[in-house]
Amino acid sequence: MKDLIIQYLKDHHQSRLDEIIAEKDLPVVRKINNSIIIDYTHLYEFLKGEGRQGVIEKLDQVIDLIQDAIGSLTGCYDMQVRFNNVCRSVPLRELSSKHIDYWTSSNGLIKNMSSIKPRIKEGLLECKNCLEKYNADFTNPKSVPSICKNCKSDKLELIEEKTQFIDHRILKVEEPLELRSHSQTREFRANIDGDLASPEFNINPGDVINFFGVLTVERNESNDKAFFSININNIEPILSTYEDIEISPEDEKEIKKLSSDPEIFNKLIDSLATSISGHRDVKKGLLLQQFGSYEEFKQDGSRVRGDLNILIIGDPGIAKSQILKYISELSPKGFYVSGSTSSAVGLTAAAVKDEITGGWTIEAGPLVLADRGVVCIDELDKLSKKSISKLNEALEQGTVTVAKAGIVQTMNARTSVLAAANPKYSRFDIHKTMLEQIQIPDSTLTRFDLVYALEDTKTDEEDRELALTILNHQETSEGIIDQDLLKKFIAYARRECKPELTSEANEEIANFYTATRRAAKEDPDSKPITPRDLEALKRLTIARARINLREYATVEDAMEGISIYKAALKTLGLEPETAGAISNVKSQTEIKNIEIAEEIIKRYKAEYGDIIPKGVHEDIKSDIQGQCKLLDESEIVKIYAEAWSNIKNAQE
Repeated sequence: MKDLIIQYLKDHHQSRLDEIIAEKDLPVVRKINNSIIIDYTHLYEFLKGEGRQGVIEKLDQVIDLIQDAIGSLTGCYDMQVRFNNVCRSVPLRELSSKHIDYWTSSNGLIKNMSSIKPRIKEGLLECKNCLEKYNADFTNPKSVPSICKNCKSDKLELIEEKTQFIDHRILKVEEPLELRSHSQTREFRANIDGDLASPEFNINPGDVINFFGVLTVERNESNDKAFFSININNIEPILSTYEDIEISPEDEKEIKKLSSDPEIFNKLIDSLATSISGHRDVKKGLLLQQFGSYEEFKQDGSRVRGDLNILIIGDPGIAKSQILKYISELSPKGFYVSGSTSSAVGLTAAAVKDEITGGWTIEAGPLVLADRGVVCIDELDKLSKKSISKLNEALEQGTVTVAKAGIVQTMNARTSVLAAANPKYSRFDIHKTMLEQIQIPDSTLTRFDLVYALEDTKTDEEDRELALTILNHQETSEGIIDQDLLKKFIAYARRECKPELTSEANEEIANFYTATRRAAKEDPDSKPITPRDLEALKRLTIARARINLREYATVEDAMEGISIYKAALKTLGLEPETAGAISNVKSQTEIKNIEIAEEIIKRYKAEYGDIIPKGVHEDIKSDIQGQCKLLDESEIVKIYAEAWSNIKNAQE
């Protein structure tokens, strides 16, 4: 069989053999890699009789034969043999004890990974009793002797200067989202060695991979419990973002044809979440979120995100969850999570102690795992305000930083976030402003480019139409773009189109920004928009231009972006001149009232000292109401609390 393998290598891998010979005498650090990739299916078809059976049942022995054959041809006997195009596959959820020592190919999502550590590849063992020596292959633990064959002593010691080490990493892999049954998954520990574990091999938590390896059993040294482990032979990344979708020449032709259609924007809106009735303004924002903008880097190295973040706050039963699930399924790398069953650490990343090794590793949450994708967070309001605020770094910088147990690590989370929440009292109260009923912290709220407040205010006729649609499953297909083509359209635009703003588009956005700021200055009760809103308008404009595959974003794109931004504000009961309320910007009137309240409180403190009697607080509020001429009790309470906070902070 060895002769047959030598012939196979000569016929199909001669160029790689030549490279191995050329690099044979180079130092290890200068070698390109120390492996050879063999097409499993091709090798199986080439071999005959027992050789084919060996590829199926005794792959370890076949690998040894291939290594020996390479050594005979090149003089290098330590090449790592890796296989691709493997036709035998078992999903992770189906692996069990009957698959132990079975070689299989599976798809998996990398949940976390350890740092690179040295692992013994080959070593020389010496018996301390009779000095007999044994060469041992530590990559195959079963072949490492535990007792001396000569004197039966168990005192075998490793001679370190005669030991060869290779890079080693431990992965935690689980089934990818699209393959999970009822959202359930199983986690497996996996080992990678050599070039797969080197810094040059680019894999990260969140990557979806196809791997080929053998299922084994290891034991936890702390409690002697057995657990499954996979020794991975080879890894091939699986394309899992919009940018990775394959687009044929025919697809490209169809996409370009659609992009030139004057009604393409409306057609795309109609094709988005067709099972959900209404919410057209929201769908416009969601469509632009999918096309997105592109990240930019300033001269100081700081990053300006291109991802669009959207928050939907609304009454129960208006299809918020349906919208989120649709978007998570539309995106090739989409995650749907619920705030009621998650924590801030669970959403971002956490340092966890490995039960097996006792070491600490970083375990990525959805915001990291969905890098270059989208995370849909339902029931965001179920998280505490402190937990919600921990999402701010990911929402703005596109990173997640973990500092715990001596580990300080920053991971990419370049993710679009679509979140949904209920109002403070479950349903919107018509007697209170929208912003009063939103429980999301101001610092987080400002990191959403679009915030929609949706009330269940349909008329009888609209209710009847919706009921009939739901009961009869009525969905029109006229003018609807196929979902597969929609994904390819978005993928093509994101990959090929990076529009720059024309001077006219810049002027349109700048004029809108300055006009609203000017109007806010003239009205003491207005709250102007901020530079953060300006960046959001730019992202919306670029996303709109991508829909028509434009090289430059036009003034029409800017106007459409502004229109979508204003429509979102309107649902909150705001106009551009008062949009700063989302960022907790104070109007001139509010600032003056807070200053008056501070002076009143200071007078009472001068009379009573730091501890003011309980009944006096109502007198203070009454004085504030009289001097500020406030009629709304909630405003009095808010200004009173803020004035006290300012005084306390000034003293500290």
